[in-house]
Amino acid sequence: MKEKLGPKHPNMLETVQNLARVYRSQGRYGKAEQLYRQALEGREEKLGPRHPDTLRTIDGLAGACSSQHRYEEAKKLYRQALEGLEEKLGSKHPDTLRTVDGLASVYRSQRRYGEAEKLYRRALGGLVEKLGPKHPDTLETANSLASLYRSQGRHGEAEKLRSS
Repeated sequence: MKEKLGPKHPNMLETVQNLARVYRSQGRYGKAEQLYRQALEGREEKLGPRHPDTLRTIDGLAGACSSQHRYEEAKKLYRQALEGLEEKLGSKHPDTLRTVDGLASVYRSQRRYGEAEKLYRRALGGLVEKLGPKHPDTLETANSLASLYRSQGRHGEAEKLRSS
């Protein structure tokens, strides 16, 4: 007998989260947030609050909040996801490092450049180690750090990242 795919079935929750990602990529942040919250509710209920999939959903929700300039809420969510991912997956896991990058972006948006730089460097070092220097996630973090440097007039440091 086939299993019924209800609204809180893990496959349905993955679909909801994927749709949230699509909306976010289209700039439809409110709709993305709504879907991330729906997926989060189901994942917390089915998997628990510290499951890696639940934590990845929190990371996505944090990104949606950040995209809407709700930085304090985003920061809180990123920290929650980061704490859990470090515990469950380790500090060098690519998912953990992507969350570090997200938190760095919030600090950059708040012009807290020292904290942003520290986090970008952490994410970049780990991503180079785990995924290699040419992986898209590594390159995206390197670009974010270079952009941070350029916004501070640190063009030489930004250029070094481009040539590495």
